[in-house]
Parts: sequence; structure tokens; C-alpha cells
Amino acid sequence: MACCDLFCIAFAGMGDVLSLVEKAEETIKADEAEEMTKRIMEQKFDFNDFLKQSQMMSRMGSMGSITKMLPGVWTWTDPHDLPP
Repeated sequence: MACCDLFCIAFAGMGDVLSLVEKAEETIKADEAEEMTKRIMEQKFDFNDFLKQSQMMSRMGSMGSITKMLPGVWTWTDPHDLPP
């Protein structure tokens, strides 16, 4: 996708989901993601899995940088701007 397309999507408040997916693909190994999905589907997801998943997300960057890529969330730069 062209850079100006990504800018238009972000400007329209749709976030940057494509970049988020690309970042996840670069950071999270496919076999880790498959194993995690399998454990969730089998209802065997436990605290250790949650911890692993949190560590995977931290490899992607700060929570602030991740949430800025989500639709509608990127505009919330100040916690006082959050909806009630």
C-alpha cells in the first residue's frame, strides 16, 4: 500500500491496522501464534499463556505505539481525552 494511502487511512480515523499486522508478522513467530490459537480454541489458555502473549506484545513496542495503530484510539494522546 502506498504511503499516501496509509496517511489517508490514518487521517480518516481508521488507524493503521495494516502496519500493526505487518509489525506482528515481523515480531511474532507463526508457530507461536498457531500454538497460542490452538490453546485458546481448546479452552486451555492459562496464566502462563497470558504471560507469553504479553511478552510477544512487548516485543512489538510500547502499548502506546500499538494502540495508536488501532482505529479510533490513535487520537487519544492524553488520558484525560478518553471517553467517560
